Amino acid sequence: MTSPSEMGFVFENFVFLLLKTRLAHGLSSLHFWRTKDKAEVDFIVERGKDIIPIEVKYKYLKKEEVPRSLRSFIERYSPPEAYIINLNLSTDLKIGDTKLVFIPYYDLLSRRL
Repeated sequence: MTSPSEMGFVFENFVFLLLKTRLAHGLSSLHFWRTKDKAEVDFIVERGKDIIPIEVKYKYLKKEEVPRSLRSFIERYSPPEAYIINLNLSTDLKIGDTKLVFIPYYDLLSRRL
């Protein structure tokens, strides 16, 4: 039987492979972000001068939940957009000038990042 933390790891790797496949033929690159204080954002898509943070949550979300590390990244770098990939929630909100998009994993292939 697989534990929830193991499923979260598998889900994050699944999303990584989807992102890597989608970005393979473009001019974008995929990175990770972590501070000395251990704050982290799962993925950073770099597209020219634009950076797009992506957080992955293996959860069924009932409302918008913004992890502290992602909020910190948004406040520090003011990216034009950011994403939280999750199991079900599809909605948007604004943090400063950043459009934060909650996207279910199954919409990831059809949505441009």
